[in-house]
Amino acid sequence: MPGRRLRTMLTGHGESVFSVAFAPDGRTVASAGSDGTVRP
Repeated sequence: MPGRRLRTMLTGHGESVFSVAFAPDGRTVASAGSDGTVRP
């Protein structure tokens, strides 16, 4: 998409990441991918 830049690369997913959630303490993040996995 024009005007969009990659800011951070999330590794561990075989396909696109569609959701990211941060823990209340801000120290932990989890991502869900279209490959059917959730990664911490």
